[in-house]
Amino acid sequence: MTRSSEAVFELDLRREIRRVGMHWRLVLGAGVTTGVFGLLLALAFPRVYDAEVEIKIARSFEELIETPSEVSDFLLSAAFRSQLAATSAWAGASLAAVEPLQSSVRIRVVAPSPAQAATAVELVADAVIKRHRPLYERAVREYDEYVALLEKRIQAMAADTDQRERLIREHKTGANETVASMLVLIQDRNAEIIKASRELRDLRVRRETRTKPSYVVVAPMAVPAVLWPRPVVFVAVAFLLGLGLAASAVLLTVPLETSDASRQSAPVEV
Repeated sequence: MTRSSEAVFELDLRREIRRVGMHWRLVLGAGVTTGVFGLLLALAFPRVYDAEVEIKIARSFEELIETPSEVSDFLLSAAFRSQLAATSAWAGASLAAVEPLQSSVRIRVVAPSPAQAATAVELVADAVIKRHRPLYERAVREYDEYVALLEKRIQAMAADTDQRERLIREHKTGANETVASMLVLIQDRNAEIIKASRELRDLRVRRETRTKPSYVVVAPMAVPAVLWPRPVVFVAVAFLLGLGLAASAVLLTVPLETSDASRQSAPVEV
């Protein structure tokens, strides 16, 4: 763009701004009118509140009972939505969002009142915890069974070792066994006992620290502010829209000559 064209563009822009400025009362009045209309429109919409909860997924040692994505798919399935719709406490509520996290799921529910939103999100949280309970109990049961077998194995190896040591002391080794071979066997068996005992200890520690059922991280809480509609947003958008429409109407309907004539007829201060 050359300097002459830039000068022409600045002149035209100033002229158009001056045309709108000469009718500022009309433009401002249109903005205020549309802003009031936006406020009335916002007040006419039904109020919507939301509540959210985060659920920590049950863990069996290092593995989750279900992945967050699997929990999300379950909550968003048509079968689960039909189950919620059949519950009277769910009337008017809807599942707004399900966000899978690293080891938990964040759930958001919207409803016509804060109390109903909190109640509805509790229903969803209870459904997830109830779904995970049998899976967690089965994992714990399998753990207990394995621990019991490991304890019996350690006891059997310890008893066998004690018996062999007693036979050595009583000089009652078998025909095919020597004291040296029995000592080597006892040494190997003691090593197995130590290894199994360490495994048992690690399992018990992991059972206490890394095996937990599904639980709610933060209690369901309804947001006190209105989620939708927000009157401030409605008024601001309507006001700006009114200003834009009024300014466009001035530029399209008021001739340039009229604006220039009005400017020229205005008294000039010396």
